[in-house]
Amino acid sequence: MKSLKTLFIVLSMLIAAPIIANTTLNLTVKGMHCGGCETKFKTVASGIDGIKEVTSVSAANSNAVIVYDEKTTSSDKIVKSLAEQTGYTVSASAGAAVTTATGKPAGCCMAGQSNPSCKDKDKAKCAKTKCDKPEK
Repeated sequence: MKSLKTLFIVLSMLIAAPIIANTTLNLTVKGMHCGGCETKFKTVASGIDGIKEVTSVSAANSNAVIVYDEKTTSSDKIVKSLAEQTGYTVSASAGAAVTTATGKPAGCCMAGQSNPSCKDKDKAKCAKTKCDKPEK
């Protein structure tokens, strides 16, 4: 009876593994510099088909970590979509391959300065940033 139970558990795991195809993707995101930028990135990422979770976003470290369903989308599609929709330069590394996409700047965080997470020092930085050119 115990071996039958063990066999059932092993078979369940083998069947479930291909169904659950979530992958963690570490991104480099250039162009974010305040809490408003982080909120914008997280909101956009959460709305992309196939992204299951946005585990972290940091303007200070220029990075983000997301979990996505690789059966629904790919890391290349995610990088391109995030760049297009946010205006940031987004990169992901998968082994030796690196995917990078630069979006058209979407007005920095100027429109989001009413966001409480955009601090006064960040607002000053936003005002000094040339938002009409992509960050290199």
